[in-house]
This record gives sequence, structure tokens and C-alpha cells, in this order.
Amino acid sequence: MLELFVVLLILSSAEGGGLFDFERLIYGNCTEPPVQENFNINKFLGKWYEIEKTPEMSLERRCNQATYSFNSEGKITVLYQDILSNGRQRNFQCDAYWTKGSDPAKMKMKIKYYWLLHSAPLWVLSTDYEHYALIYSCYQLFYWHVDYTWILSRERQLDQGTVTKLKEILTSNGIDTAKMISSDQSMCPEDF
Repeated sequence: MLELFVVLLILSSAEGGGLFDFERLIYGNCTEPPVQENFNINKFLGKWYEIEKTPEMSLERRCNQATYSFNSEGKITVLYQDILSNGRQRNFQCDAYWTKGSDPAKMKMKIKYYWLLHSAPLWVLSTDYEHYALIYSCYQLFYWHVDYTWILSRERQLDQGTVTKLKEILTSNGIDTAKMISSDQSMCPEDF
């Protein structure tokens, strides 16, 4: 039990914010919303800009984006990029994979955070592949869970009607959208 406490303490207080926001712990199990039917990873590949999200760390960031691609081994690589409030550009890379027999829209991310290797769910709830994507992730921590949502776009802006429609998908599946915040996509370098 002490080891678990130490790991949770590190996750919540690591440099630059923790992996989890423990104030967001919700009693009960993770919600299992329906995912995108007939998900096509090849259409999903490419660059996605973060439009709105559930805040996952205490860092102030802007120009958040993720690029999904196949690497030389045929695995999916996700390159996350953002700019911190001090102007420093960050790149963070991880791999996505599927467990045997899982739905193609239910990926898992293999994340290395300092010395800790973590696997996180990454579910595509809705996408039209050309304009928007709605992503959901949930971590079960004993009797509680922490969930995260991201609204992504192929452009740095997304019309409010689409954002509203995607939030309705979340709320209709019991996922709270009240704490979602807009991502700052202003003053981003053209080559970023």
C-alpha cells in the first residue's frame, strides 16, 4: 500500500504538473461510451489541433497538437507538441496499439513519464476524419476514476456548432463537460 501511495504522490506532483488531477476524482467506474463505428485508422492519421479539453495538467500551454503516423515498424506513433508559457516548444512522443480483439476505435497509448511506463486508453468516440474528432480516456483508480476528453480539429479553429454537437455526445453518455476549457491556438508559429 505504501508503494501505491508513493506512485500516486509522484503522479500528482511531478515536475510540470502530474499525470492526474486528483481534485477531479469521481466516485464509481469509468463510463464506457460507444465509439466511432467502422473506425478507419488510415483516414484518422495526420495532424490534429486541440480545440477544447478537460484540463489534465497544471501547465499553461498553447498551440497543442497531435500528429498520428505509422512508424517504420508499422506501429502508430503519436507526436504531441505544444508551447509552454515561457515560450519553450515541447515534443512528446508515444506509441498507440490495440489489444487483441479490441475495437479499432479503442486504442491504448504507451506513455513513458520519466521512469514510469504507463498505458492509457484512447478512444475515438466520433470523427468525420476531415474536420473533427472527439477523444475520450478514463483511468480507474480503485473505487474512483478520472476521465479526460479532447475535441480535435484538422484546423486551429472549429465552428461552435460542431463543438456543441460533440459535447452533446459526451453529456448523453454521462460524461461531464462543465470543466472543459478552450485550448489556445493563437500566435502559433506557421511551421509548428
